Amino acid sequence: MRKIRASEAQVLKSVLQYYIVKRKLMQRNNVGAWRDGKGNYIKYGLQDGSSDLIGIEEVLITQEMVGKTIGQYVALEVKKEGWRYTGTAHEKSQKAYIDLVNSKGGYARFVTCIEDIYDNKKG
Repeated sequence: MRKIRASEAQVLKSVLQYYIVKRKLMQRNNVGAWRDGKGNYIKYGLQDGSSDLIGIEEVLITQEMVGKTIGQYVALEVKKEGWRYTGTAHEKSQKAYIDLVNSKGGYARFVTCIEDIYDNKKG
């Protein structure tokens, strides 16, 4: 029997529910543009390519770093279950944003299920 894969919307909903249960900050980021009634071009959301979900993860700093808890910027780009990176222009833009966040000390990645959130990261 063929397994039914979760859609992007279903994965997004389950990831948001996970963060709610864990009492962690995670918000939906919609990016796009439209023209208002006067013909003005209005852009919304973070930059093009920015992730679907944006949040802050608590991080306990080690003794050498004073033992203070800080917030780490988190960006999760949600994809349907089974999705694979193919290098389309849109995916490259999203990956560039993920790479930027990671290069600045944040935590960003593509996710297709809850397990992807902390794959290769303790948490």
